[in-house]
Amino acid sequence: MLSRWMGYVAMALMGAFLAQAVTKETTKKLEEKFELIMFKTSICNHCAVFDHDVATLYNKHSLALEAPLVNVNLDDAGTGKYHLTRPLEVVPTFVIMKNGKEIGRLSGMIDKFMFLAFVRDKIYPTTKIAKH
Repeated sequence: MLSRWMGYVAMALMGAFLAQAVTKETTKKLEEKFELIMFKTSICNHCAVFDHDVATLYNKHSLALEAPLVNVNLDDAGTGKYHLTRPLEVVPTFVIMKNGKEIGRLSGMIDKFMFLAFVRDKIYPTTKIAKH
């Protein structure tokens, strides 16, 4: 009888532990909201190439779930609701925002592999590597 009761207590404690772990992970995800903003214009040839060659790949990549790609046409409304750390100099310019703050910027066009590496490195920084 006592062993059965201890089993129930152990299951209850395990359930509470798992619920706390899930809550912490969910809260962390809610706190870290990333966006990848592409600033472009209607006369930008590189922007059209990016949309055709890279954006279609990116939108299928797991990184797009972490940092969805948002297009902002500077012809329409400037930078819109986004507050940047410095003015834009060229198009396309890609800005990664974390919780509404700019954490990284890439100006100009690069190949799809370098683009994915840029986004990955900003979302998953390697600064937490153990120091020897």
